[in-house]
Amino acid sequence: MQSQKRGQQHKQGYQADLNKYFGKRLKIKLNAKRTIIGTVIGFDIFMNLVLDHCKELIPGQGAENKDNLYPGFSNVTDQLVDIGQAIVRGNSIIMWECLDKVKD
Repeated sequence: MQSQKRGQQHKQGYQADLNKYFGKRLKIKLNAKRTIIGTVIGFDIFMNLVLDHCKELIPGQGAENKDNLYPGFSNVTDQLVDIGQAIVRGNSIIMWECLDKVKD
């Protein structure tokens, strides 16, 4: 079968290659106007992610990025709330930004 030659193919097409993001920090925008930052420690073919050292960005609540550990998070009125490990459903991801350098 043609779809078996290039890897797993689903109704929507080929699955995303998330291996290059394994162990990298991602800033993820979710539906329901939430943003989280965490390190990818697992994923599946449906783009569900398991994140470690996860923090939720809450706009307008304080200043916790003084040492610039989270590039792209510059608003000093925002707050990062530690939520530990998190499982993110792939359907709820709107976009992500890798905060670490990725090798192809």
